[in-house]
Amino acid sequence: MRIVVGCLLVALALAARGAQAQVPAQEQGADAASAATPLELELSFEAREAQPGDEVLLVARLRDADGRARDAALTVEVDAGTVKGLLRVSQGVYTCRITAPTTLGARTSMVAFATAESAAASASLALRPGPARVIVVDVPEGLAAAGERHPLWISVTDANGNPVAEEPRLTAGRGSVSEPVPLGAGRWLAEYRAPRSAWAGEDVVRASAGAASASRALPLRAVPAVLTVSPRAGVILGGGGPALALGADAAAWLAGAPVPLALVAAVAWWGVREDGLAWAPRAGLDLRAERSALPLTLSLAARAALGARGTATLSLGGGAARVASSARLAGQPELTESAWAPAATAGLELAFRTRFGAPFGEVRGYWLGDPRLDTVRGAGWPLLLSAGVRFDAF
Repeated sequence: MRIVVGCLLVALALAARGAQAQVPAQEQGADAASAATPLELELSFEAREAQPGDEVLLVARLRDADGRARDAALTVEVDAGTVKGLLRVSQGVYTCRITAPTTLGARTSMVAFATAESAAASASLALRPGPARVIVVDVPEGLAAAGERHPLWISVTDANGNPVAEEPRLTAGRGSVSEPVPLGAGRWLAEYRAPRSAWAGEDVVRASAGAASASRALPLRAVPAVLTVSPRAGVILGGGGPALALGADAAAWLAGAPVPLALVAAVAWWGVREDGLAWAPRAGLDLRAERSALPLTLSLAARAALGARGTATLSLGGGAARVASSARLAGQPELTESAWAPAATAGLELAFRTRFGAPFGEVRGYWLGDPRLDTVRGAGWPLLLSAGVRFDAF
């Protein structure tokens, strides 16, 4: 009796287990025939390309050999980025969200892999950097305002630091910048030419690419000018003055000397006119006399700094002066004569440097030798008070 009951219990248990195994198969809509049919898997991205951090939809379709949609356990993986939200949309159709990686490096695409039973498939999605958001300009240290060329390194990246192949636009406030040359992904090289100036200051280089922009201040070390020119105007005292005087000089400065030294070639001109009476035995006659001097000198100059912007320049030299004289007596022909005479000069100049030149005031004394003219006798000691602007020519 016990044996019979035991056999009945085993038979009932086996029957119950067979019903539970068929329920999932019926819920999935599969039968024994379809389970034996080979499975086909198709994988595709809805988007053609993605930028770092973008979320794109991946669609998987499962079919049997007859093309009928079929469900199966599905696994999705990616070689970069993340996968989330694997959902069954309909019979044999599944979707999931793929988030592209934020850092691309040298990567230009990402690949998704899916497996279902014995079927496998893959899909590729092109990756490209986002729009330009950050631009960086690197420059060498210790730039000199000497008119020389210096390299600029420019990098353009998106918001996640990925290089962007968008050519930057470059400008400089005082110097000039060449067209950038690509060095690689998001990297460029340009040449910056500094202005030549004895004024210590800075230049600003501006770079932009897309919505990204940056400004870089470039400190410039002052470089003393090799050649300066100085026009001037003033008044001459002595020798019949005061009278208008004009002049100019060009100075060649010795670079690298402990004390700035220069050789200065200068020219000046002034003219004096006198009207009076010449007494004759019977009456006075109108007399008009005009005298002019054109000294040409070569001097040695030394300059010293006065604070951050001021300079004092002392010069001493000599040369020759063209002295001309004309006299006219009423009713008589005009008497004109000229001659060269030796000349010596010494001067003290005080200047204040600005970005556009150095305004200065100068006191200069001359010694003009005897020209031995009938109308001009003896040496002269004129004093020139002048003001002007010194410009850096090179």
